[in-house]
Amino acid sequence: MAKARVALENIVTVLEQRAGAQDLDVLMKRVQIAATRLTSVESALRAAQADWNALETERSGVELRLGQLRLRAESGGEGVRPMFELMAESTETERKRVLQRMIQLTQEIAARRAELDRRRDELADWQRVLDRRLASLAP
Repeated sequence: MAKARVALENIVTVLEQRAGAQDLDVLMKRVQIAATRLTSVESALRAAQADWNALETERSGVELRLGQLRLRAESGGEGVRPMFELMAESTETERKRVLQRMIQLTQEIAARRAELDRRRDELADWQRVLDRRLASLAP
């Protein structure tokens, strides 16, 4: 009976160790998933910021062109003024389109930053859980 009891205790110990190892594997996987999600959001944020910067450059160019067209319309004679005014109207429409897209991207960037903060917190939480679990296993 004593040998059977020792054998059963050994089996219990082995099963507990395996369960602990599986628990660690699951925690490690959660940390990896959280890190992957964080990286994905960081990439999306960088892309949105790059798009915004490109639009800012485009906006500057459009506004410069618009200013030049307005000056030409003001200084031009009666024959060319309507042509420059029409071009200025078209350019103003383009400027408004660029500004609208910039507003949308500004909102998207703010949302991505908030999501990034949430993902960083999520990763930190899972890392703390894993660290506590590893610390409990230390001799």
